Amino acid sequence: MKGFRLTSLVSRPSALLTHVFTVGGLTAFSRVLGLVREMLQSRLIGAGVEQSAFTLAFAIPNMARKLFGEGALTAAFVPVFRGEVERGEIESARRLARAVMTMVFLILGAVVVLVVTGLTVWEGLRPETADGALTRAVLTVKLVKILFPYMIFIC
Repeated sequence: MKGFRLTSLVSRPSALLTHVFTVGGLTAFSRVLGLVREMLQSRLIGAGVEQSAFTLAFAIPNMARKLFGEGALTAAFVPVFRGEVERGEIESARRLARAVMTMVFLILGAVVVLVVTGLTVWEGLRPETADGALTRAVLTVKLVKILFPYMIFIC
């Protein structure tokens, strides 16, 4: 973002207000959509064992997103990438971005394969219930196996 100066926003209060209202409005819209999602989820799934299992299974990929997508990786990558761009070494910055993306994809892919394989083995080893009913743990494991690969895309 060459040429961007904070003073240009301060000297033009209308531009600053426009940006504030844009970010605030989009954040509010995102919150409303989240509320609609929660309402639909409660309506379709209910408030029982299924909802509890889904919430836990969905929290696991989201925790990885916070770690990889918004956490330490971002804090380490962005300053280095920005430094490369500011020095005018665009090709070096591209190579850095490709290398980081490749490593993250390979590591997350390996983790997903290991976890899904481990959960599949666990399902094969667990004793069957007499009535065949799904317990919360069994349902959570089944949902984690479905939702865990989603982690690759959100990280």
